Amino acid sequence: MNTRMLHALGAALLTLALSPAQAWIQDADKDSLAARAEQAMWWGDFEALEQLYVEAQKQPQTALNAWNGSHPVQSFRSGMASAFKYGNLNGAYFRELEKLTEGWARSRPDSVLAQLVYARALYAHAWHVRGTSYWQSVPAPAKAEFTRLIAKANKHLSDRAKLLMTDTSSHIYLVMIGRVSNWTFEQLEAIAEDSLRRSPADEDSLYEELAAELMPKWGGSWPELHRYVEAVDARTKARRGHEAYALLWSMVASSYDGNIFADLRADWPRIKQGYESLVAKRADPHYANRLAYLACTARALPAARAALAQLGDRADAGDWRGGGAAGTQNYEACVRWVNEAR
Repeated sequence: MNTRMLHALGAALLTLALSPAQAWIQDADKDSLAARAEQAMWWGDFEALEQLYVEAQKQPQTALNAWNGSHPVQSFRSGMASAFKYGNLNGAYFRELEKLTEGWARSRPDSVLAQLVYARALYAHAWHVRGTSYWQSVPAPAKAEFTRLIAKANKHLSDRAKLLMTDTSSHIYLVMIGRVSNWTFEQLEAIAEDSLRRSPADEDSLYEELAAELMPKWGGSWPELHRYVEAVDARTKARRGHEAYALLWSMVASSYDGNIFADLRADWPRIKQGYESLVAKRADPHYANRLAYLACTARALPAARAALAQLGDRADAGDWRGGGAAGTQNYEACVRWVNEAR
C-alpha cells in the first residue's frame, strides 16, 4: 500500500468517526504496544501493524505488562480492536473498515495477520448491526445481516485453517465467532485446548469465553458452569493459585442479576485469594475495584473495608457493575454499608 493510498484511507475513516485526539482508547504510558497498534489500525497502516505483530510474537511468555498483565500479543490485539469501539460509530464506518481489511486480506494471502484482521472487522461489524439486546428483540433485518457477517467471518477463517492454526490469535477469534455460530461446546473447547497446548498466554480469555458459553443466557446451565469453573481452578491452581477461579466468577457476577455467593455457590475465600494475587501483580485499578465489589457482594466486612481503603480514590463505577445494578449504585451501597457497620 503506497503512502498516498494510506493517507486516503485514513482520511476516509476520519470523516466517519471521531478525531484521533478525542478517540484514542489505549494509554501509551500504560501499554505502549496497544497504543501503537490502535493508531496503526486507525490510520490503515498495515505495514506498521504487521511489524508490531511480529515484534509482539517474538516476546517470551513471561513478558507481561505490569499494568494489566497482558502479553504483548494480547496488547496488540486489544489496541487493534480499539478501532471498533469508538463512540458515535455508524454503519458507514464499519463498511469502510470492512473494505479496507478485505483489501489487505486479498493483497496478502499468505499473511496470517491480514486474514485475522479482516475476520475481526467482520465480527465487529456484525455486532454493530446486532447491538447488545437479547436476540428476541433484535429486528429481523439486523438478525439477517448479523448472521450473514458472522457466517462470512467463519468461512474466511475456516477456508484458511491450514495457514491460520499455527497462530494462537486464530484460536481466540475462532472461539469468539464460533460462539455465535452455534458451534457445540465440545468444538469450542477443542479449539481452546489446541491453543493452550501451544501457549498459555490466552488462557484467561479462552476460559472466559467458554465459561460464558455455559451460562443459561447462552444455552448452558448453572451446574455446567459450576463444574467448568471448578475444573479450570483445579487445572491452574498449582501455577496461579485461584486467579483463574476469581476472574471467571467475576465475569459471571458482572452480568448476573443476583448474588453469585448466595445463589450460585461461588466460593469467597478462593475469589479473595485470587483477586488479592492479581491486585499485587497488576497496577490497573480494575482489579482492586473488582476485589472491593466482590467483597461487598460476599458481605465480607473486614475484606470489604480493607479493599475500599486500598482502592482509595481510584474507584471506577464501570468496574462495579453486577447483581442487576449499575456500578455507581453498587459502589455507593458498598461504601454506605461499610461505613455504617460496626
